[in-house]
Amino acid sequence: MPSFFRAAGAQLEYLGPEPDRWRSRNLKEMDDAWEFDHYIDLENVPEGALDASDRYTFIAALYAAGIQRPQQSVGFLPWRILELYQRLQTEFAIWRNMEDDPDRPFVEARILNDAGILGHYVADAAQPHHTTIHFNGWAEGAPNPRGFTTDRDFHSRFESAFVEAHIHFQDVDAEMAPDPHPVENPREAVWEHVRASNRTVEEQYELESAYGFDPEAPAHPLAREFVIQRLVAGAEMLRALWCKNPLWVGPRLRPLPIGPKWQWRSTAFYGEPKARMREVKDSMTEKESVVALHDLEGMQDDLIKLFNERFDEINKKIGGLRMNLNITPKPVTPKPAPSAAPASRPENAKRKSKKPTKPKKTEAEERIDQIRSEVEKVLERLGQMETEA
Repeated sequence: MPSFFRAAGAQLEYLGPEPDRWRSRNLKEMDDAWEFDHYIDLENVPEGALDASDRYTFIAALYAAGIQRPQQSVGFLPWRILELYQRLQTEFAIWRNMEDDPDRPFVEARILNDAGILGHYVADAAQPHHTTIHFNGWAEGAPNPRGFTTDRDFHSRFESAFVEAHIHFQDVDAEMAPDPHPVENPREAVWEHVRASNRTVEEQYELESAYGFDPEAPAHPLAREFVIQRLVAGAEMLRALWCKNPLWVGPRLRPLPIGPKWQWRSTAFYGEPKARMREVKDSMTEKESVVALHDLEGMQDDLIKLFNERFDEINKKIGGLRMNLNITPKPVTPKPAPSAAPASRPENAKRKSKKPTKPKKTEAEERIDQIRSEVEKVLERLGQMETEA
């Protein structure tokens, strides 16, 4: 582990209870944002819901199962642990690529803060009360054939008063494994940490019924050993996430770029050198230009094809109109006198000048004139095209 981390024991210890210091009924927005991250009631989790890819997909699955208030009825503890662990991954990727950077201590401060906060939630998950609907005495309305306690101070008495009275650091340290256990898959490790704690719920209540977790009475060895083992489970899980984070012991992380922004006054971009980011950006720009050119050429071909199809369609319509109106196609040979080409124009103009003196035409006659005019215009244009050819 880095030296700055090893030297921060007192700071990490202080940060352990930090999320509990954020609790305040007078600051509802803050309180509601974190309150439901401290537990998960596994008995209320629908089958398959924990396979969700993230917290919000998990919430959607709970709503789909008919749970009206998933934040209160279920909770989000394992998601909070995993989110903080992944944040440490990101922060250490940045830290590894900031050698000799004057801003590196700022990243170290961020790492220590999140590592300390992570410790709180990992410890919560090791406490069986944080994984069950029976979080403070056996749940009201739940079957209780063995008569487990419904004492509503069981939670705090177990995790605070009893520990302070009967458990010491040396008790836990003596039970710790020599080396951190490997974390091949952080998500699976976190989920199993929570499930393993939940499997001890009935044992916890059995010990309460048989011996009690009384801070003011001598501790029974079995009750005391149970608490020590729960503390050891939390400590070993946290140590594994801290010490076996693959980004801390492996090569530098090279994550994919997520945008053209770099850290302020830094030589790295989420673990990637700026020069490499510029190469990626330039390459993307060049490839985008090639794609755009290809698209434009395709559009050009489509337009030419469309024009040819429409031109053929117009020619067919013109031929049909000629037959219906008994119009003979004009010869395409050049005329000796240029003025003879538009011979119909003066007649048409003369006819228009006398139009007010004629009787009003019927609608059918006006339509025929309109069609004849349009046909003459098309024929004139075709004649010009043939002459130019």
